[in-house]
Amino acid sequence: MSNTISKLQRTLKMIYGKQNAKQGFDYLFGYMIKNYYRPRKSDQVDHIFIKSISYLFAIANLYDIDLEDAFLRKYPCVCPYCFSSPCVCILTKKRPSISLSFADEEQELRDKYTIVINDKANVSMTFEKVFSIIMKIYPNNACDWKHHGVAFHMIKTGEELAELHEACCRREKYGSTKDTATMLCVSDEMADVFAWMISEWGLWRNAAGMTEAFSQHYSSGCSRCHKKIDCKCQPREEHDTLLCSEYTKHTVESLLSILQGDEVLKNTFGIGFINGFMKDIREASSERQIDSITDKLIKSIGERLRRVEIDQRIRTEVFDTIALLEDAISKTHRYS
Repeated sequence: MSNTISKLQRTLKMIYGKQNAKQGFDYLFGYMIKNYYRPRKSDQVDHIFIKSISYLFAIANLYDIDLEDAFLRKYPCVCPYCFSSPCVCILTKKRPSISLSFADEEQELRDKYTIVINDKANVSMTFEKVFSIIMKIYPNNACDWKHHGVAFHMIKTGEELAELHEACCRREKYGSTKDTATMLCVSDEMADVFAWMISEWGLWRNAAGMTEAFSQHYSSGCSRCHKKIDCKCQPREEHDTLLCSEYTKHTVESLLSILQGDEVLKNTFGIGFINGFMKDIREASSERQIDSITDKLIKSIGERLRRVEIDQRIRTEVFDTIALLEDAISKTHRYS
């Protein structure tokens, strides 16, 4: 059986549920925003959406909301405003395409939701299935992507994130998980954010491999401590780009100190070489500068070092430090 959305949400609850319950909504929402608004590059989009949706799952778990059910309740294979698929809101001004009273509108959506739920037993609700539902309702999303690129989706997702934050704040201030009206509002806004994120990810991915990428990311449990139940990572241990850069700076300084502390290496590279790189790395103020200096240093040392006879312990220490630096400036590390 495929990894359905509900199953993936439960998996994350097993790994992070207890820890996330201690952090609360503001912490989780902040990290969701941080991850979603990372710069888009084709080789990094999977990580961006995996992390963003993971935090959305975490907020849903915090409020005992089944995100799969919330999505189907809000989007029962039709637009929730005009009740049509494809959407014709541009013609109806976001009103139902059939004449209904307000009470009948709610019943109509409930009936459509019931039909979808009854059919769900025969369909695996994966990310790809959600994407196909969205594209059938809103085929213009693909046109907007073609003509406006990622910006349109990011703006719309930003609007929905703001509305989700407002709904959750109302719940935090006035409501509870037993307050049906408040929680329905949170559920609806969460479904909107989810729909826009999946729409964007699916367009990046050409509607393929999203569920597999998400499942693989958590195949061994927490991506850092690898616990499958109750993650043992300390709060606020998430990798941060600036913190990674500071780590790189300190590691470069350690490598240069090793060169300076060994007479053979100091004579081989020269004190000017060592002091020059030490000055450059200490004055570097951006991630790009730090990575550029680090890369240049690694290349400058690598070949020359292999031809120099030095103590085996020192050689091992130098190459181990270079390995740490190569990992630190890799794309995998920056976005892990």
